[in-house]
Amino acid sequence: MNFKEQLKEDIKVFLNLDEFGEEIIIQGKMYIGVMERPDNKMNKEEYEGLSREIDYILYLEYEEEFEKYTPGKQIDVNNGTFEVYRSYKEESLFIIELQERIGI
Repeated sequence: MNFKEQLKEDIKVFLNLDEFGEEIIIQGKMYIGVMERPDNKMNKEEYEGLSREIDYILYLEYEEEFEKYTPGKQIDVNNGTFEVYRSYKEESLFIIELQERIGI
């Protein structure tokens, strides 16, 4: 087994419901992934006096349809409304960084 094949196997274990995976509902559709709430002190970015924090990070097995969740888009996840801060593909994972939308 080469490195990329081993990495794909490791990702399957990571996303497995018996390991770290959980059911995540995105726009009314159920996926298996990992939803992490990071320590915001480590994920705060500053833009000309404006602080932005990442409230959640989603780790999902890559599907082409996730590409539509680009920065600034509104997304419903597990009955909450969020704004996509950043999204990207990393190997066979799709990672979406979210900010909570307050007052919506």
